[in-house]
Amino acid sequence: MTEPANSSSGYRNTFWWRLYDWTAQTADQKFGWDKLPKPVGLLVLIGLRNILRQRNLYDTNGLPMAVTPKLPAPTPETLTARTPDGAYNDLRSPAMGMAGTRFGRNVPLRYGYQEAPDKILDPNPRVVSRELLTRHDFIPATSLNLLAAAWIQFMVKDWLSHGAGDPRHVFELPLAADDPWPQRPLTVLKTLPDPTRTTGQDGPQTFLNTETPWWDSSQLYGGGTTAGDQVPRRSGADGKLIIGADNRLVLPDDPALSPAFVPGWWLGLNMMSTLFIREHNAIADALKSATRNGPMRSSTNGRGWSSRGSSRRFTRSSGHRPSSPTRPL
Repeated sequence: MTEPANSSSGYRNTFWWRLYDWTAQTADQKFGWDKLPKPVGLLVLIGLRNILRQRNLYDTNGLPMAVTPKLPAPTPETLTARTPDGAYNDLRSPAMGMAGTRFGRNVPLRYGYQEAPDKILDPNPRVVSRELLTRHDFIPATSLNLLAAAWIQFMVKDWLSHGAGDPRHVFELPLAADDPWPQRPLTVLKTLPDPTRTTGQDGPQTFLNTETPWWDSSQLYGGGTTAGDQVPRRSGADGKLIIGADNRLVLPDDPALSPAFVPGWWLGLNMMSTLFIREHNAIADALKSATRNGPMRSSTNGRGWSSRGSSRRFTRSSGHRPSSPTRPL
């Protein structure tokens, strides 16, 4: 199968760009880009970035698509502020990074095929986990602590998710007799198939990201496609987010909407969410006291900022993390 024309392998792939990239790579290997005069070093970085993009980012949107992502209608605010669902952050490609669009891949698409069903669990992932990852003795992490784990997981919640999965579609992993896992068999939710592909369609597998891969704090502000993303987060006063009078998180009572019932939630995520909501509200207070135009107003959808008085406005070059293939959270 040939790769789609808009795959990153075709990015800046003319003769002159290839010559430029080769020259940049040669200069970096011989001198080091950081040892060169700043203007020259920046030119070398452009070439190195081209190579990294060509060899590490592969666009899946060129593969067959029965249903295209539905873009919201543009508004004047799409020129000056981010949208909750990530659309129009790149005006040349409005759907890039929008919630509900496909994950890219970090390997050429011709390698993006799933193993046969009878081989995908061979070897048993649980056996691999126990043999390679079991700690028999305590190994201290001398350069990190749990804050690093909390921060990384908090960021991942901003960038990507395959969704909640379907309990009817699971992998069943057989367990050894001495395995301490409390339930038998061990079940793992399968990644949901891409609904934009038609049944029986040939080609590498594709999957949808329910979140926005932009670095836009969507784990706080919402914007994804899941039910939990639609929960009101704005207080409606002075551009602030909802938080309890005791400065603790106010979570929905419905387990289907509360992040506390999503696998992986723990004290570290609770702490990070509380910290950044309080930081947002502190910035809102500072902006309110500094502006002469009165209280800030929230946009009519209750989730995004208006184009005036916003502490969440981004330039077009900000905060994008390229999407990549991942396993369910």
